[in-house]
Amino acid sequence: MKTLLLYDRDCGFCNWLVQQAQRLDRYGHLEVSPLQSPGLLARYQISPAAAELSLHVVTPDGRVHQGGAAIRMVLRALPWLWPAYYLWLIPGVPWLMDRLYYTVARHRHRLGRWLGLAACRLR
Repeated sequence: MKTLLLYDRDCGFCNWLVQQAQRLDRYGHLEVSPLQSPGLLARYQISPAAAELSLHVVTPDGRVHQGGAAIRMVLRALPWLWPAYYLWLIPGVPWLMDRLYYTVARHRHRLGRWLGLAACRLR
């Protein structure tokens, strides 16, 4: 099983980020699926509220990660970025990355507009 990246297909910023991850995934370690896929949330026991709040990643061992921890798992799956995976071992970095992740997530519609992307449906 590959690392499964679950994203909001109705969000221009989310789509842009997924495209960047896919571009860096030269060895096919990531599988990408929109959260809106039928039955997907139930399969991984993700509530709709949690799905709207953050990115989710399912690792090959079946564990579900969200927010900053999900970003860490994406870094681990991408050969060019895996060294950044180890930053989470530094005390305080997991907390900081979660705060940074949720700050960006809250403002993704503004970031999307700034990048000239389609507007995020969720405001």
